[in-house]
Order: sequence, then structure tokens, then C-alpha cells
Amino acid sequence: MICIGDPLTQENEKPKKLEAEIDGEWVSVDYDGSKTILEALMDAGFDPPHSCLAGNCMACVAKVEKGRVCQEELGILTEENVEDREALTCQARGVSEVVKVSYSF
Repeated sequence: MICIGDPLTQENEKPKKLEAEIDGEWVSVDYDGSKTILEALMDAGFDPPHSCLAGNCMACVAKVEKGRVCQEELGILTEENVEDREALTCQARGVSEVVKVSYSF
């Protein structure tokens, strides 16, 4: 498991809100962490950058501005991406109460 972003502030913290910057506009959706960040945004009617949906192309990469996300494997990401707080939103799920990502970084 690869986790990116801020440490959790509470031991049993649960996701509640997802905020994302898409094409320069901030959007917000209720979020419980059961879907990937990309799925949650698309299901809410937004069109964040994406292509393969499998973590193989980096089209959906976003910077974790606030909160913490985790994905099963590093995949196509490098350690440098992780250090720069970049996650594949087609693979990553939020694990903190608020997750804020930017596709415009």
C-alpha cells in the first residue's frame, strides 16, 4: 500500500469530503472513500483528466494538496512523484476526512 499526503489526524479517521481543482475550478463532493478519487468525481458529473483508467498512463495524476490518499501499488509512479505528493486518481482512494487534489499543478 502506497500512501501520499498528510498524516492522519485521528486514528479512525473516515473520508467525508473530496475537493478537486479541474481546469482551474474547485469542485466539492461528498465522499466516503469507497470509490477511487477519479470514479467519485466522474460519478458526480465532473470530467477530470483521465485516459486508461488502469494506472498505466499518468493522465489522471493529481497533486494531493490536503489530506491523505492510498493506492495498492506504486504502479507507473516514481518515488519522486510520491515525494511531490502526486497520486494516480484512477487508483487512489482518500483515507482522511477531507481530501483535496489538484489536476492543475
